[in-house]
Amino acid sequence: MKILRLLVSNTDVLSCALLSSFECAAVFDLQKRFANEYNMLCLHVWMLLVRLRSEGKDGKDIAQMVYETFQDNVETRVRAEGVKVRLNKWLNELEQMFYGMSFAFDKSLTGEEVITNALLRNFYNDDQSKQKPAEILSRYVTRELACLAKTESEHVLAGKIKFSDDILSR
Repeated sequence: MKILRLLVSNTDVLSCALLSSFECAAVFDLQKRFANEYNMLCLHVWMLLVRLRSEGKDGKDIAQMVYETFQDNVETRVRAEGVKVRLNKWLNELEQMFYGMSFAFDKSLTGEEVITNALLRNFYNDDQSKQKPAEILSRYVTRELACLAKTESEHVLAGKIKFSDDILSR
């Protein structure tokens, strides 16, 4: 469980760091707000879950634990934002958002949708003026998925997964 918390924690730190970095925030055109941090966290957790799918039963078991740890992390973050009233309603809505994003991103893996369009819709509310930042984010996601796919199974199952530090490499 410690490895799983580390995975989600590192993903959370990276997601927040992406939006804290002035350069990244400018390139992705996303301000540091809860909604954007949540979207970035969802995106990185989704990438982890995609990689774990290829690991059979062990991957499935770890993916479930990663998801549960992610949900605990989200609840902590929502509470830190000061939400006290109707907390379960907010958590349910965020969970549905995660499922919707994951479904859209999964469709990009099968070729049913272009990842840029899914990102444009989920990160930028389908604002067509945000096409360029969505394309940059799309390149980042594509690169990270390729790197995760090359990560050896024993490293994945041991929780030794790292996202790129050079976020803006194109």
